[in-house]
Amino acid sequence: MGVLRELNEIEKAQQVARRALSTINPREEKERLDVWTALLHLENEFSSSERTEETFKEACQSNDSREVHERMIKIYISSG
Repeated sequence: MGVLRELNEIEKAQQVARRALSTINPREEKERLDVWTALLHLENEFSSSERTEETFKEACQSNDSREVHERMIKIYISSG
């Protein structure tokens, strides 16, 4: 039961991040990038590598690709 609750919370967190991305003004680049980074952390920690890769590609298309790559490297380093 605890695992299901945790998975449900992760899905909720992912949904909140997606809603934030749809509502944050595109000119607020840093804020949008921070949300993408948080979403990438979630995907890396709790989703499949395929889903993480899809989210990463989407983040690269929506932001400065080099910055997203740098943040993804940091995520991989911090997660071991």
